[in-house]
Amino acid sequence: MSNKPLSEEDVRNVILKWGRLFDEHAPIADFLPLVAEEGFEIRFRDQVWRGLQGLEEHKEVKRQFFDEKHIYQSIDVTPLGDRAEAKNVMIWEASHWQAPAPRSERIIGTFHHAWVFIRSPRTGLPVILTHEAVSVEWKPGFAPGDSGQMKVTPELPPHLQR
Repeated sequence: MSNKPLSEEDVRNVILKWGRLFDEHAPIADFLPLVAEEGFEIRFRDQVWRGLQGLEEHKEVKRQFFDEKHIYQSIDVTPLGDRAEAKNVMIWEASHWQAPAPRSERIIGTFHHAWVFIRSPRTGLPVILTHEAVSVEWKPGFAPGDSGQMKVTPELPPHLQR
């Protein structure tokens, strides 16, 4: 196990792997080495997913999207010894199909994230403690519902409602 401070490279690698795993719709087991065993949270607006069950629920919400791309524009890391904070700007592209629409809809947004990382007490590896989508700006013409196919209804996940 390592007691050395978290580095910018440690944190950047975890963030990039996180995005790649979502792009690939990887199984939950592939995400486990990236998240804190205790205290893990994903936040977006008023939605909070906690712990491993929360990660599974978040992944379930994301299953409705395909051809995803997480394109990181910037990743700024502040090492703080045994923890680190990071902020990033990321373009998220995804397709979504809602029956009975004749075609899928492409959505594109710029997300601003805030992260907190720690070292796992079990493995010594850097892990995500909190991951928050601070804001999203939808590209004109590519917001959910702009094509008229994706209806913003109570059934739509809260993170996509305007």
